[in-house]
Amino acid sequence: MVDAVRVDFIRGATTTEMVGVKRVAVRHTFNAPSIATVVLNNGGGERQDLVSRGDTIRIIAFPEVRTTTTSEYVFYGIVSDVDVSFNDFTITAEDSLALLGNEVILVNPTSLNTGCDVASVIKDVIAGSNYSIEMGDIIGQTRVKMSSGLDLVGKTRLSAVQYLMSQVNVTPLRYRIYGHQTKAGIGMERLPNVDATSYTPYIAGRIPRTTAPLDLYPTNIDRVEEDTDLVNMVTVRNSALDIIKTEPSTIPTNPIHRLFDEPSVTDETQASLFARQILNQQGISKIRWIVEALPGRFDLKPGDIIDFASVEGGLVGRQMAFDISWSIGPTGSTMRLEVGRQAPDFVSSIRFAASLTV
Repeated sequence: MVDAVRVDFIRGATTTEMVGVKRVAVRHTFNAPSIATVVLNNGGGERQDLVSRGDTIRIIAFPEVRTTTTSEYVFYGIVSDVDVSFNDFTITAEDSLALLGNEVILVNPTSLNTGCDVASVIKDVIAGSNYSIEMGDIIGQTRVKMSSGLDLVGKTRLSAVQYLMSQVNVTPLRYRIYGHQTKAGIGMERLPNVDATSYTPYIAGRIPRTTAPLDLYPTNIDRVEEDTDLVNMVTVRNSALDIIKTEPSTIPTNPIHRLFDEPSVTDETQASLFARQILNQQGISKIRWIVEALPGRFDLKPGDIIDFASVEGGLVGRQMAFDISWSIGPTGSTMRLEVGRQAPDFVSSIRFAASLTV
């Protein structure tokens, strides 16, 4: 497989191709800024004044076998750091989402006081930025409303957006926010259900095997299990209705007790149900797989769904990608992914079904 990569330096209306590229690496993290590192040959320090912080770069990369079906643009961002040595000129760039980390919110968006949909609050946070960031691809609504008591003052715009996204994503619906790979903009979209038959996943293996090209070719798979904190005693309370219920009714020998204030419960039966369901979720292992692969494309994003067919690591079926990194160098290209499934949150699902704020 022969890979191709091109890095363009953009200043104003002028686009110039960078020559002497030695290595390109990009990392995408779920609902976080993407980061690119470009290393160029710098024999004798000849490139010392090539680019500066704040300049724009665009990366085009593709495996030769997929040039007719794969989007070429894989990164668009702003230079955040330049490191110059006698042999190398190293550029670090971040996408548009990272720009929000440079500013602090001094006044809460007005949408917080009107019970607006979370998508509207996110748009207000981004619109308040002094950077010119295109928002046309941000979804119109999420069907989730934030509490009017939320205070975002003192947070960076990026941390505020990430907090809002984390609150939305504990509901049954999942969303991702990302910096565009082709322009200075931010997009937000709803993710499909992992098992939705109407969605065509990316392919990392077929049974039976065929000669059709894959989107990635796994070379090593490691299964990782993470145990959640174990809680063996739960109390659910609604102070307004003087309701309090503890499960189990018999105190365990070594209690690990947690209290949950839940205003949506209206009687002790509901409180008991909530407590038991919270207990049932404890101790569940979060299973992830770390996949090393040869890439068949470079435009994958966190939140994409990939269909695996591998005996190694027990990785079979559809999984969601949460972290993706890849690099291209003189010896070829590599890709590393963290894949798995997001564990459901029972209590937030009940709130969402009741059209309550989160």
